[in-house]
Amino acid sequence: MTISDALRYGLSELKEASFLLDLEVSLASLYGKERDFLILNRDLELSNDLAVKFEEYVQRLKKGEPLAYIIQKKEFYGLEFYVDKRVLIPRPETEILVGEAFDFIAHREFESLNIVDLGAGSGNISISLCKQVLDKNPVKSLKISAVDISEEALNVLKINVAKHDVSKYVFPFNGDLFEFEEVEKDYDLILANLPYIGTEKYNFVEKRVKEFEPNIALFGGFDGLVLYRKMFEQMKEKEITFKFLIGEFGFMQMGDLMELLNKYFAHRKVSIIKDYSGIDRFFIVI
Repeated sequence: MTISDALRYGLSELKEASFLLDLEVSLASLYGKERDFLILNRDLELSNDLAVKFEEYVQRLKKGEPLAYIIQKKEFYGLEFYVDKRVLIPRPETEILVGEAFDFIAHREFESLNIVDLGAGSGNISISLCKQVLDKNPVKSLKISAVDISEEALNVLKINVAKHDVSKYVFPFNGDLFEFEEVEKDYDLILANLPYIGTEKYNFVEKRVKEFEPNIALFGGFDGLVLYRKMFEQMKEKEITFKFLIGEFGFMQMGDLMELLNKYFAHRKVSIIKDYSGIDRFFIVI
């Protein structure tokens, strides 16, 4: 079986031309190459081992499993992250969160930065922001506490910390929001991409996302905002201060979220940022 034959087989199994990109990426990954490799080697024969592995990939795609879990990697903010079923797959729109956080840093003078990332997952937010600061706006000291309630997710995060060589700056912690070892009273930036899909209200989630991605990273209580309520209450009780707070939220939640923000941050400036589709997606408090 040649590469061309393998791709034809995959399309015949999946029965949709839209799967061609996923098939090409998954096949190229077996060679440790990019898609361009396939174009230049259409007549290359697959070894038996690769043919068997590609057949496995095709069947997993057929069942609806996301490509990122199959090839165990996902690009985010120009960086490659290891992912598997223990963590949520990084979404392109979340790059806006990183961009807004870095923009805040870049337009102010910081000698040191103390940052906390709640619901850190694979570490895509923490690590991407860390690399941006180190590359474009270096400071004397940088500490990012990457917190997740899931120990399984933290194991993935640790893989990515090592992969990107940021262990001096990004520190994984197991904890329930601000209930973690070494929690501090004052942060320059607080980043939060908490589970925000509602189990009853605002329950907008694709079937295959619900089926394959970890539910602990998806669902945030009956209306998807339970964890944000808990986070804001913890901040109040612990008297946690900050210069910049940004969080991601879901479709149609802005009204309920603004009530919370006005309750807990009545004397701060609150703004809403849209995602690439023009949907209200991020809140910022400064």
